[in-house]
Amino acid sequence: MATLKDYELEVMECLRCKACTSLHPPELYNTSYQLICPSLQRFKFFAYSGGGQMAIAKTIALGTLDWSKDIADVMYKCTMCGACREKCLGNFGRIQNPDEFKWTNLIECFQLMRAQLVERGFVPPKVKDFLQHVMNHGNPWGEPASERGQWLKDAGIKKYEPCDEYLFYVGCLGSYDPRCQRVAKSLGKIFSKSGMSFGVLGNDEVCDGNEVNVLGEEGLFEHLAQGNIEHYKRLGVKKIITLSPHAYNAMKNEYPKFGGKFEVSHYTQILWDLIGKGKLKLKRRSLNLTYHDPCFLGRYNRVYDTPRQILSAIGGVKLKEMTRNKESSFCCGGGSGNFYMDLLGGGENSPARIRIREAWDTGAEILAVACPACLTMLEDAPKTEGLEGKMQVKDISEIVEDSLQ
Repeated sequence: MATLKDYELEVMECLRCKACTSLHPPELYNTSYQLICPSLQRFKFFAYSGGGQMAIAKTIALGTLDWSKDIADVMYKCTMCGACREKCLGNFGRIQNPDEFKWTNLIECFQLMRAQLVERGFVPPKVKDFLQHVMNHGNPWGEPASERGQWLKDAGIKKYEPCDEYLFYVGCLGSYDPRCQRVAKSLGKIFSKSGMSFGVLGNDEVCDGNEVNVLGEEGLFEHLAQGNIEHYKRLGVKKIITLSPHAYNAMKNEYPKFGGKFEVSHYTQILWDLIGKGKLKLKRRSLNLTYHDPCFLGRYNRVYDTPRQILSAIGGVKLKEMTRNKESSFCCGGGSGNFYMDLLGGGENSPARIRIREAWDTGAEILAVACPACLTMLEDAPKTEGLEGKMQVKDISEIVEDSLQ
């Protein structure tokens, strides 16, 4: 296992410039929502920001601070959204050639720190429960693995067979959360209508492990990844479609390290391809929309345009951008397993409520998402903000299904 000593030079070079905390330069953004870090926005202490966590890393590397539960409390309130990394690189990219500029990967460093906390047993109870449930049951809620495929009842979606072109990986939220199950069913109906050859694993599906990985449980993640890879190879899987950007990130970027080299697509990429090939015909609708960029689809994998192209392909749609969008998007607060643990808590400074207010400021009536974790976090925020009946949160798949000719 790597240690902070391996990152000592990079950790020492953090200038505490606070570029990681807010939109830069602020004068370009006509918004009252300046803080880009959801944890900092929620708790208002610099320690919760990217720079704050790097300061903790520095003191540990220097030997003036030791690992503790207090450090874990700060580290695990980070959603690992990657905004600090984006702003750090963006700020210094204006000073020198970004292609030549070598800077520590903040997210990689934070993940390493979490691995050290896991190894020493310093993890908050909710994190421990999350990891324990995944290890014992293959999902963070501790639900029976035998009930993972219950959502398929009356869905008209078949089990994967070796002759199918695509494996549709639904994931934990799509399998167990009632709201996200509806999204999985919408996608299944769309894929079926397009004539696509695909299938799902049902009860045989297991957690992809993305959240386990970013929470620092390296051994459990390797176990999950290798188990899934071996399973997929036995089935002859070549192409995978994921419902969640989190699963997309794990399977596309992490699984190859363990020999899992599959053609992995997020479902929006497949939908756009089907629309482009004329296999999905969309009717004209009068809709006022805004779109929320998921962190693991956007900042982690640079998929920004495809979801917007899908929405714009529906004739009559007015797509209105929030001030903070694409690489400057504000996290919903659900990353790093927080959709289950809710370590940031509620209140008016919760990321979900802030994001709904930003969406409402655009004049949109629908906030479109492309991630089940985002959907889970944002779903109740309109009601909390007094916008029930005025603003809906809908997955892109649901919007497309309602728009099919």
